[in-house]
Amino acid sequence: MAIINMTMQRHSTILEMSTVTKEIMRKHLNIYHKCEEIQRKTLDITHPHYAATLNNIGNVYSQQGNYEKALEYYHKCEEKQRTALGIIHPDYASTLNNIALVYSDQGDYAKALEYYHKCEEIRRTVLGVKRYNEQFLVSLILPMH
Repeated sequence: MAIINMTMQRHSTILEMSTVTKEIMRKHLNIYHKCEEIQRKTLDITHPHYAATLNNIGNVYSQQGNYEKALEYYHKCEEKQRTALGIIHPDYASTLNNIALVYSDQGDYAKALEYYHKCEEIRRTVLGVKRYNEQFLVSLILPMH
């Protein structure tokens, strides 16, 4: 009986944490959308901060499992970064990586690989082959997830 009660308490706690997490993500999303609106009115829409906000919105949608919206914002970010930063920039590479992660989560591995390869090419160019290989090895040892 004690085991059943402990299990029920754990499930209850997990559900409560899930509800809290969803509420936090909803609040973050509202804040990011307000930032995006203000930045759109006050900044040049090619400004890197505007692109970063679009990326942050994409991140929240991705965490929520809303992959269509995540891709929408990541692609908007990609477009702004391409204009503001150029295609040989670490932030642009990170956005391509985010897009690849979403495609991977959706099971579209061909599309994910396409974006991973673009990202990898930029990172090799920016970091140089030796430094890129060091970072790649560290990423294998210390996964981000």
